[in-house]
Amino acid sequence: MIRFALLVVVVLLLFAGFAQAFIEEVHFNPAIMEGDDLDVLVWGGLPDSCWEFLDWTTNDYNQKLVVNISTIMPYPPETLCLQVVTPYEVAAVFPSLSEGIYTLRIYENRPPEEPNILDFTVEVMGTVSADSETWDSIKSLFR
Repeated sequence: MIRFALLVVVVLLLFAGFAQAFIEEVHFNPAIMEGDDLDVLVWGGLPDSCWEFLDWTTNDYNQKLVVNISTIMPYPPETLCLQVVTPYEVAAVFPSLSEGIYTLRIYENRPPEEPNILDFTVEVMGTVSADSETWDSIKSLFR
């Protein structure tokens, strides 16, 4: 009887709902030079065996860089799912950015739950042309 009760507890723990994993880490360089690419790495984990990673895309909307990550839980909420975290990785590139301040948005669409939205700031610094500036004016930039 005790073994049966212990087995039931173990099975319930395997199938019980724990905290959602999803996006765990985001890595990028927050300050790059004009013309450089912005490399964005996103690591996450699907919280159980019922979730599926669909795909990811990037969009550039006038100073807003967006990484869209699509996951889905295609089963009814009462479905029993194994509690195993399935990791995923997204490596996105925004090529040759112009000078300015950008918002980097990581948008994780995960129906039926609310989306997860993370916003970051990225500064793309311009370059100084040494051909058109005198040495004194270049030195004045660093004073």
